[in-house]
Amino acid sequence: MSFELVPYLQEGRKKLEAEIQQVDLVIEQAASVHGRESGAVAILLQGRGRLQPQIDRIDQTICDLQLIAEGKEHPIESKPIKPGQYGGMRIGEAVKSYMNDHGRGPIQIPDLVKHLIAGGMKVPQDRSKYRAGELRDPEPRDLRLLCQNNAGGKGKYVRYVWDKQNDTISMIVLAREAAEKHKK
Repeated sequence: MSFELVPYLQEGRKKLEAEIQQVDLVIEQAASVHGRESGAVAILLQGRGRLQPQIDRIDQTICDLQLIAEGKEHPIESKPIKPGQYGGMRIGEAVKSYMNDHGRGPIQIPDLVKHLIAGGMKVPQDRSKYRAGELRDPEPRDLRLLCQNNAGGKGKYVRYVWDKQNDTISMIVLAREAAEKHKK
């Protein structure tokens, strides 16, 4: 199934290449009229600079799909966790940030908790009568509650899924139309 997407990705890549060629022509025309140092040329160059990473991402996706079709695993690149990276974030924002950097799951909940603590994540104790306002380290229970409440931050179209058997969490990004239907 995944290998069937390759022709669509290749078609999108060809469209981006054609768009880059058109932008190059416009840049040359703008440079001949306004000069290379004009603001219009700078804006066009910035726009052109945004197109090449899209082509690179499509190429990487095609390569990943081909590896999957061959039955080989591909390594998920993940960024190292920096101390304080998740400090000051709410739990939904921190989990979303982590999953965007390290793959959308499934991720073992105890491992995720360890990584959030290493990144400086703290949860406020708002409901405590005696420790109100104090901060504590997140616990696996917090992530399970996050999944059950399907939180993802205000205005974000994200859902979290908890697999009870494996004690894992996954993130699903909803299309805007689906999220609007879900709200109703």
